[in-house]
Amino acid sequence: MDPMLTLMQVAALATAGMCFALLGSVKLPLARKLEIDEGKVGGLISVFGFTLIPMVVAAGFLVDILGQQAVLGGGFVLVILSLVVLAHSRRYAAALLAVLVLGTGWSALVNVLNVTSPPAFVPPEDLPQRMAYAMNMGDFIFGMGTFVTPSVFWLTFMGSRLVTALTLRVGADTTLVIVMACCSIAITLGIVFCRGATLMCILIVVAGAVVGPIFPTLIAILLGHVEPSLHGRAVGIFFCIGGIGWTAIPIFIGMYAKRTTVQRGFLIASGSAVLLSILSVVLAVYLK
Repeated sequence: MDPMLTLMQVAALATAGMCFALLGSVKLPLARKLEIDEGKVGGLISVFGFTLIPMVVAAGFLVDILGQQAVLGGGFVLVILSLVVLAHSRRYAAALLAVLVLGTGWSALVNVLNVTSPPAFVPPEDLPQRMAYAMNMGDFIFGMGTFVTPSVFWLTFMGSRLVTALTLRVGADTTLVIVMACCSIAITLGIVFCRGATLMCILIVVAGAVVGPIFPTLIAILLGHVEPSLHGRAVGIFFCIGGIGWTAIPIFIGMYAKRTTVQRGFLIASGSAVLLSILSVVLAVYLK
């Protein structure tokens, strides 16, 4: 295991986490600076998500064709350019362009960094058996970068990934995903039907701990069953499908909440958790 690779991986993951959290953390100052309402700022955040869907797939193929260093370097250049443009934007159109470039650059970063996490955190002889450790450790460091935003949710979200990395037994990957997916159903339904603000806050924080390990553990399972030469495009397709979900589901929740209440909007999240549970069981059966 190369110490320099590990060090650079840690720095890059933390930077990628900051980029991911950036728009949410500066949305109110950005709204004042551009003299736009929060609806348009929300539109910028949606553009970031939609940009990710095609670009992360493109980045995956480029990783397999051009190599990791070229795509990672290009991603960092695009991120830096986007932040410079965003910092000096005085018009909504300029900010929109910056977000498009940010989404493209972040897609390149997240693709390469997911491919390079296993060799950065685990000796070659321990792969793919300890793939889940590598991915959860990588995403824990990524989560540290999101501390540019408030929200205890991120603390538990990040902490659960560290605990998973340190305690998950080899071969227990699919079991973890099934258990956490089922817990997600209970928690989201609890949010829908709870009546106290304090309980609501507790459930949201607990949700961070429950859903935190699911994402990196699924990537670990994927990479453990794909040839290394195809890791780039595998991660790209994975993030593309995930990007559709994390961009579209909040929109559906918002649309349903307008007709009912914000709490009942979480029924959409409950439905997603049910689907995840079913797919997790199918995956476990398939891998046996």
